Amino acid sequence: MTIEARELQLYIENDSRLYHEFESIRLSLVRKIAKGVYQHDRAAKHFQYLSDAGSKLYEQEFGHAFDVATRKETAQSLADDFAAEVACNEHDHRLSGIHKKRAEAGGGLAKMIQPPQANNGTRHDEPTADQLIAEKRQDDAYRLFSDLNKFTEET
Repeated sequence: MTIEARELQLYIENDSRLYHEFESIRLSLVRKIAKGVYQHDRAAKHFQYLSDAGSKLYEQEFGHAFDVATRKETAQSLADDFAAEVACNEHDHRLSGIHKKRAEAGGGLAKMIQPPQANNGTRHDEPTADQLIAEKRQDDAYRLFSDLNKFTEET
């Protein structure tokens, strides 16, 4: 995480004008987890709105504007921190009514949250870039080994 993104994140987390929006996003995401419709990549989009609002307030106060990449990085970091908090059961107390019953039936929010996908939203049956590279290396090693065997047999 860049220094600027960390600065913006700390500003957002500690500014009283953004507190209500920050808490409402977190509560909305907790409810989505209880319903079973939470998606981590979309959580970052929710935090993107907060990141943009924080950037505007920071610019008004200090005269420095954050670029789009920094705001996106901040939003992703906020979403990752939220997922880590949920995994530690820090948001179970926020639920009431039907959402609380769903979470209890599912074993708590920590068990209901899906970990972020490592393959950036591609389908599960499609190999990732790392898998393709590993397969290529394995094929190359097999070819090298078979060529070595042929060479030793010829000599």
